[in-house]
Amino acid sequence: HFEKDDVEAAVTWLRTVAGAGAVALWGRSMGATSALLHAARDGSLAGLICDSPFSSVEAVSLEVVSEGPGGMARWLAKLALAAVAHSVHKRTGFDMCKCRPVDAAKACTVPLLIATATADTVVRPHHSEAIYAAYAGVSKELVKFGGSHSSARPTSFLRAASAFLADVLDLPPSAAIDAAPRSERGRLLPLLEA
Repeated sequence: HFEKDDVEAAVTWLRTVAGAGAVALWGRSMGATSALLHAARDGSLAGLICDSPFSSVEAVSLEVVSEGPGGMARWLAKLALAAVAHSVHKRTGFDMCKCRPVDAAKACTVPLLIATATADTVVRPHHSEAIYAAYAGVSKELVKFGGSHSSARPTSFLRAASAFLADVLDLPPSAAIDAAPRSERGRLLPLLEA
């Protein structure tokens, strides 16, 4: 929840110190959720790519605890979550149960590309679907692909994301994914290896 303030600081730095013009955000999981929460209050963003954001802390927490491997009964998971939420609120002032990015989506208007892996058992596809349905902006696209929460994203998604960014940032054709760094075998390199 407070990560949205970190995103705001990064965007402010890009604009004021680095001199960036248009800024688009691309986040995965919690990063996607943080970007979405920030976009709800910054309509000047050029675009937003959200890969596997959760729709609410409460929902994703209950699913992970009660539906994951060795999951506990849902009623017990709710009791445990209430105790954890109380403790977190007491220590930090953060109310986990009020962190609902799906509600923030109703205030977002920047172009959106939202994605989900169909076999994701951490942040299930219905979270992306709910955010997509609630999203106020008219320029939005939902992409689904095979894989899990942590699996490598398919080239087809990376190409769609590249095309999306080129469009919203008004980039030249030379910025396309075909110009992205590749390994000796021709595979796209993850950002940390490039």
